Amino acid sequence: MQPIVFLIDELEAEHDGNTTLEVDGGLASLKEALGYGNVLMACPRCSEKSEYITVLAFLADKVTLLCERLVTKFLNMVVRNAESKRAAPFSVLVGSYETDSNLEWSAVLGILITLQLQALYSLVDKIKKTCAKAGPMQ
Repeated sequence: MQPIVFLIDELEAEHDGNTTLEVDGGLASLKEALGYGNVLMACPRCSEKSEYITVLAFLADKVTLLCERLVTKFLNMVVRNAESKRAAPFSVLVGSYETDSNLEWSAVLGILITLQLQALYSLVDKIKKTCAKAGPMQ
């Protein structure tokens, strides 16, 4: 659970500070956070403890804020790139394949962001179901 607490602190510092969010770094942080959350939910002993569920709910909240910033940044970049006819801000490599147009870049990143949003929805759904099974907490 300690890595999750450190990750929450890191996400909170990124959100509260005036740091500039980069799409690639934001996606990496998002994937890492969701991975930790899913590992914790997969542990039957952990998912039965209210303190773990509380930490997971807090993580989901921070990840949701990150998603909001990430999607806003991505959409702004897509609009700016389309209006100015600039090259994509960075290349996306998949094996030996490299995106070479704004259309490819925005499609690949859009799909990656969509997948992470679906993973967040799935994690939140698991947390809700776990809480519903447990009933009111004492």
